[in-house]
Amino acid sequence: MTVRLFIILQLAWCGLSCGGSKAPETTTPRETGTIAEGEMLIEKGDFEGAAAVFKAIAAKSPDNAKAQFYLGVTEKNLGNPDAAVSHYESAIHLDGQLMDAHINLGLLLLDKGDLERAESELGVYLEASPDASDAHFNYGLVQEAMGNLDKAGEHYKKAMSLDPEDASPLFGLGDLERSRGNLQAAIGWYEKARALNPEEAELVFVEGQTLLEMKKPEKACDTLSSLLDMSRVDLVVVSEAGKLIAKEDAACAIKLYEGAIAADDTFAAAHFYLANTLAREKKFKDAKAHYARFLELAPDDPAAGSARKRLAACEAAMK
Repeated sequence: MTVRLFIILQLAWCGLSCGGSKAPETTTPRETGTIAEGEMLIEKGDFEGAAAVFKAIAAKSPDNAKAQFYLGVTEKNLGNPDAAVSHYESAIHLDGQLMDAHINLGLLLLDKGDLERAESELGVYLEASPDASDAHFNYGLVQEAMGNLDKAGEHYKKAMSLDPEDASPLFGLGDLERSRGNLQAAIGWYEKARALNPEEAELVFVEGQTLLEMKKPEKACDTLSSLLDMSRVDLVVVSEAGKLIAKEDAACAIKLYEGAIAADDTFAAAHFYLANTLAREKKFKDAKAHYARFLELAPDDPAAGSARKRLAACEAAMK
């Protein structure tokens, strides 16, 4: 099933250094390679190396649709969505039956807000594979984005019937109910989705967000705190969850930030947000320590100037 594309989190932390990240494993490709070698590099996260392989293949074989497709994949992952669109279009021009190109192009156009073209590309896949659950799910995504909520619901339900073990359609149905203002119904779908995929961090975040909209901060805290019990703690989502609940429950936010730091003390953003919350709670000594740790980890981060000023303010408040 294709990963749900909706941008659930408005990641205001993007300017902050996350710390602790590992560079992708890189391999120096031969001057010319094969599709299989390029695919292997993609699996390793070496998108630059893979791009070099596929560019060499495309130069030797301009009519190789798969090379164009994989150039689209590498450009997307290297942060060049416009180039990715161009390569996906080239792949489709060379081989209109290359469904992966239609799918990736459609989802990328959806991400870019080009909804009519996204609907067209995802419709090609749906027409070719009417019994594929992801075809209905992806088509439901674009219908939801276009405001066709009833039609989106039909496709999510069809996807659910075709693959009852996949949580994504349930997630989508929850979002539809939430957009209609039916928050309790949304929670019902989210809970069913979580039962199928308890490790989906974004789903937990949205359920907690919905509970806050329902004025249930204690239950929201319990839900968001479950992020810390996952086998792999998603540091970004946990930090965003802390920011989400901080105004309603500072203690819960502190618990979440501390949990992120316990999972990875080098995750700079959690130190910054924890320090902010501690300072608001007038715990200036602890706030100072976390501002200092943030500056140690990310001295050149755009937020570093603010952290220095706030650290100084904490020192002044302690006198």
